[in-house]
Amino acid sequence: MHAKLQLWVTLTVLGRDTATWVLPPGESIMVGRDESANDLVLHHPNVSRTHARIVYRGTNYAVMDLASTKGSFVNGEEVAGTRELHNGDMLRIGPYNLRVFVKQWQHKDEDDLDVTISDTTSLSLRKNR
Repeated sequence: MHAKLQLWVTLTVLGRDTATWVLPPGESIMVGRDESANDLVLHHPNVSRTHARIVYRGTNYAVMDLASTKGSFVNGEEVAGTRELHNGDMLRIGPYNLRVFVKQWQHKDEDDLDVTISDTTSLSLRKNR
């Protein structure tokens, strides 16, 4: 079994890391202002309703600007169409900075755990059968 890439995206607002999203290997994410159309919603007038899409392209992840009004930028350079993402890249959408981490992921038996939150004080882990 070969290792797959997993994408970690950390949102930075006012110079502080505020949240991190992890994309399962091979999945994509929509980014924009519209809550009904996007996985990652960024509320600001400089973010288009459907601004960008981060996609897995066989060997790596890439960002696609979806004809946004204000553009998408990787490391300060405007994205024209699609641009490959590399570990450590900074993706800017509107006033938001999203730090991209591309990591190797390899499935292990320990990953076959379900997590059920029964209340705010305990977690129940059980093995899939």
